[in-house]
Amino acid sequence: MGAHFTVTVDKGQCDTELNALRYQFQPLEESLCEIAAHWTSIFPHIGPPLEPWRDATELGRTPSDLFYMPGGFTLSCGSSAFRLHHVSRIDAFISDHTTRVLLRNFSRRLCSVLATNFALYSPCEGVGDEIAAAVSEGLSVGDIERRFRQLGDPPSPISQLGSMAWPRRRYHIDRFEDLSPT
Repeated sequence: MGAHFTVTVDKGQCDTELNALRYQFQPLEESLCEIAAHWTSIFPHIGPPLEPWRDATELGRTPSDLFYMPGGFTLSCGSSAFRLHHVSRIDAFISDHTTRVLLRNFSRRLCSVLATNFALYSPCEGVGDEIAAAVSEGLSVGDIERRFRQLGDPPSPISQLGSMAWPRRRYHIDRFEDLSPT
Protein backbone atom coordinates (compact mmCIF):
# COMPACT_ATOMS: atom_id res chain seq x y z
CA MET A 1 0.00 0.00 0.00
CA GLY A 2 2.84 2.42 0.67
CA ALA A 3 3.82 4.82 3.39
CA HIS A 4 1.75 7.82 4.39
CA PHE A 5 2.80 11.47 4.15
CA THR A 6 4.05 13.26 7.28
CA VAL A 7 5.05 16.85 7.93
CA THR A 8 7.04 17.92 11.00
CA VAL A 9 7.31 21.54 12.15
CA ASP A 10 8.63 23.41 15.18
CA LYS A 11 5.78 24.18 17.56
CA GLY A 12 7.01 27.42 19.06
CA GLN A 13 5.05 28.44 22.14
CA CYS A 14 1.89 26.56 21.14
CA ASP A 15 0.02 24.95 24.04
CA THR A 16 -0.90 21.27 23.59
CA GLU A 17 -4.23 21.39 25.44
CA LEU A 18 -7.11 20.44 23.09
CA ASN A 19 -9.00 23.75 23.19
CA ALA A 20 -5.78 25.75 22.83
CA LEU A 21 -4.83 23.71 19.75
CA ARG A 22 -8.28 24.22 18.21
CA TYR A 23 -7.90 27.96 18.71
CA GLN A 24 -4.27 28.11 17.50
CA PHE A 25 -5.08 26.08 14.36
CA GLN A 26 -8.30 28.00 13.52
CA PRO A 27 -6.55 29.94 10.68
CA LEU A 28 -5.92 26.57 8.98
CA GLU A 29 -9.60 25.62 8.67
CA GLU A 30 -9.88 26.67 5.01
CA SER A 31 -6.81 24.59 4.11
CA LEU A 32 -8.14 21.63 6.10
CA CYS A 33 -11.47 21.88 4.20
CA GLU A 34 -9.62 21.90 0.86
CA ILE A 35 -7.60 18.84 1.88
CA ALA A 36 -10.67 16.99 3.16
CA ALA A 37 -12.57 17.76 -0.07
CA HIS A 38 -9.65 16.46 -2.15
CA TRP A 39 -9.65 13.07 -0.38
CA THR A 40 -13.35 12.68 0.38
CA SER A 41 -13.93 10.15 -2.42
CA ILE A 42 -11.29 7.83 -0.92
CA PHE A 43 -11.74 8.74 2.76
CA PRO A 44 -15.34 9.97 3.19
CA HIS A 45 -15.01 10.07 6.98
CA ILE A 46 -12.62 13.07 6.88
CA GLY A 47 -15.26 15.39 5.39
CA PRO A 48 -16.27 17.92 4.51
CA PRO A 49 -17.86 18.73 6.85
CA LEU A 50 -14.71 18.50 8.89
CA GLU A 51 -14.41 15.86 11.57
CA PRO A 52 -13.91 17.36 15.04
CA TRP A 53 -10.65 17.52 16.98
CA ARG A 54 -10.26 14.61 19.42
CA ASP A 55 -7.72 13.85 22.10
CA ALA A 56 -6.25 10.41 21.32
CA THR A 57 -3.63 10.42 24.06
CA GLU A 58 -3.13 7.13 25.87
CA LEU A 59 -5.42 6.98 28.91
CA GLY A 60 -3.72 8.33 32.02
CA ARG A 61 -0.90 10.02 30.12
CA THR A 62 -0.35 13.70 30.77
CA PRO A 63 0.11 16.09 29.18
CA SER A 64 -1.89 15.21 26.08
CA ASP A 65 0.39 14.45 23.14
CA LEU A 66 -1.72 12.83 20.41
CA PHE A 67 -4.75 14.30 18.64
CA TYR A 68 -6.98 13.47 15.71
CA MET A 69 -7.53 16.69 13.84
CA PRO A 70 -9.71 17.66 10.87
CA GLY A 71 -8.70 16.89 7.30
CA GLY A 72 -7.30 13.39 7.90
CA PHE A 73 -4.39 14.37 10.13
CA THR A 74 -3.08 12.90 13.36
CA LEU A 75 -1.02 15.37 15.41
CA SER A 76 1.80 14.14 17.67
CA CYS A 77 3.20 16.70 20.10
CA GLY A 78 6.73 16.93 21.41
CA SER A 79 8.14 19.70 23.58
CA SER A 80 9.74 21.38 20.53
CA ALA A 81 7.94 20.07 17.44
CA PHE A 82 4.67 18.77 16.02
CA ARG A 83 4.51 15.78 13.66
CA LEU A 84 1.41 15.55 11.49
CA HIS A 85 0.61 12.21 9.88
CA HIS A 86 -1.85 12.33 6.97
CA VAL A 87 -3.98 9.62 5.37
CA SER A 88 -2.51 10.34 1.92
CA ARG A 89 0.39 8.32 0.56
CA ILE A 90 3.84 9.82 0.16
CA ASP A 91 3.80 8.59 -3.45
CA ALA A 92 0.76 10.82 -4.15
CA PHE A 93 2.62 13.79 -2.64
CA ILE A 94 5.59 13.05 -4.91
CA SER A 95 3.77 12.34 -8.17
CA ASP A 96 0.42 14.18 -8.07
CA HIS A 97 0.73 17.94 -8.58
CA THR A 98 -2.62 18.78 -6.93
CA THR A 99 -1.81 16.71 -3.84
CA ARG A 100 1.64 18.26 -3.53
CA VAL A 101 0.28 21.82 -3.89
CA LEU A 102 -2.47 21.23 -1.30
CA LEU A 103 -0.11 19.72 1.27
CA ARG A 104 2.67 22.25 0.69
CA ASN A 105 0.26 25.20 0.95
CA PHE A 106 -1.17 23.70 4.15
CA SER A 107 2.37 23.22 5.52
CA ARG A 108 3.33 26.80 4.67
CA ARG A 109 0.22 28.11 6.42
CA LEU A 110 0.95 25.85 9.39
CA CYS A 111 4.46 27.30 9.60
CA SER A 112 3.02 30.80 9.44
CA VAL A 113 0.58 30.07 12.29
CA LEU A 114 3.40 28.61 14.39
CA ALA A 115 5.90 31.37 13.43
CA THR A 116 8.45 28.98 11.95
CA ASN A 117 10.10 29.07 8.53
CA PHE A 118 10.34 25.50 7.31
CA ALA A 119 8.77 22.05 7.37
CA LEU A 120 10.21 18.55 7.13
CA TYR A 121 8.39 16.04 4.89
CA SER A 122 8.91 12.29 5.06
CA PRO A 123 7.21 8.95 4.66
CA CYS A 124 5.66 7.71 7.92
CA GLU A 125 7.74 4.52 7.95
CA GLY A 126 11.51 4.09 8.29
CA VAL A 127 12.80 7.64 8.68
CA GLY A 128 9.31 8.63 9.79
CA ASP A 129 9.63 6.35 12.81
CA GLU A 130 12.98 7.99 13.63
CA ILE A 131 11.39 11.43 13.30
CA ALA A 132 8.49 10.42 15.57
CA ALA A 133 10.98 9.24 18.20
CA ALA A 134 12.99 12.46 17.86
CA VAL A 135 9.84 14.58 18.31
CA SER A 136 9.01 12.54 21.44
CA GLU A 137 12.58 13.16 22.68
CA GLY A 138 11.94 16.90 22.43
CA LEU A 139 14.07 17.64 19.35
CA SER A 140 13.26 20.54 17.04
CA VAL A 141 13.15 20.18 13.26
CA GLY A 142 16.60 21.80 13.07
CA ASP A 143 17.93 19.28 15.61
CA ILE A 144 16.46 16.40 13.58
CA GLU A 145 18.01 17.70 10.36
CA ARG A 146 21.41 18.12 12.10
CA ARG A 147 21.22 14.57 13.46
CA PHE A 148 20.50 13.16 10.00
CA ARG A 149 23.24 15.23 8.37
CA GLN A 150 25.72 13.98 10.99
CA LEU A 151 24.70 10.45 10.00
CA GLY A 152 25.50 11.32 6.38
CA ASP A 153 21.96 11.86 5.15
CA PRO A 154 21.26 15.33 3.72
CA PRO A 155 17.71 16.33 2.71
CA SER A 156 16.37 14.96 -0.58
CA PRO A 157 14.45 16.72 -3.34
CA ILE A 158 10.69 16.03 -3.13
CA SER A 159 10.89 14.04 -6.36
CA GLN A 160 13.27 11.55 -4.73
CA LEU A 161 11.45 10.96 -1.42
CA GLY A 162 10.02 7.66 -2.61
CA SER A 163 12.89 6.40 -4.74
CA MET A 164 15.78 5.95 -2.33
CA ALA A 165 16.61 2.58 -0.92
CA TRP A 166 17.13 1.87 2.77
CA PRO A 167 19.19 2.74 4.76
CA ARG A 168 19.20 6.20 3.20
CA ARG A 169 16.90 8.51 5.15
CA ARG A 170 14.32 10.06 2.83
CA TYR A 171 13.22 13.49 4.01
CA HIS A 172 12.83 16.95 2.53
CA ILE A 173 13.18 20.37 4.16
CA ASP A 174 10.73 22.83 2.59
CA ARG A 175 11.51 26.52 3.00
CA PHE A 176 8.74 27.47 0.53
CA GLU A 177 10.98 29.76 -1.57
CA ASP A 178 9.14 28.80 -4.77
CA LEU A 179 5.63 29.53 -3.41
CA SER A 180 4.06 32.96 -3.55
CA PRO A 181 3.05 34.48 -0.20
CA THR A 182 -0.42 33.62 1.13
